[in-house]
Amino acid sequence: MPYIFSYRQALVILFSLLSTACTSSAYQGESRSLNEVAALSLYDSNMHSIDGERVWLKGANFHLLPGERQLAVNLKMTDWDTRYWSTEPLVVYFNAEAGKSYYLEPEIINEMWSAKIYEKGSRIELQYYKHQEQ
Repeated sequence: MPYIFSYRQALVILFSLLSTACTSSAYQGESRSLNEVAALSLYDSNMHSIDGERVWLKGANFHLLPGERQLAVNLKMTDWDTRYWSTEPLVVYFNAEAGKSYYLEPEIINEMWSAKIYEKGSRIELQYYKHQEQ
């Protein structure tokens, strides 16, 4: 006999499933503790690739291994009645430290955008760019 869920039970199950699927691990192998990885949250952008590996799981929260990370991100932002998006990913670098949490947010100035990375609780920019040979 099929089980019938109440509306409230269905919502509890849905939120439980969504909360466990909100963070993607951006490394191979066994799960690691939060003290062994860096946490990165994206705002108004989508992850295209991490360290040159295409990201197929979409999300806004990622666990990264410590060390230099190369992130390719696409702008996807709505500001009041204006929508912004990028056609090509922007490549940005930063040094991730185990046990720390970071966030990436876009900045738009004169129709050009850049990605800013900060440690949570700080407004010191941590990102840097490398010249890429054509």
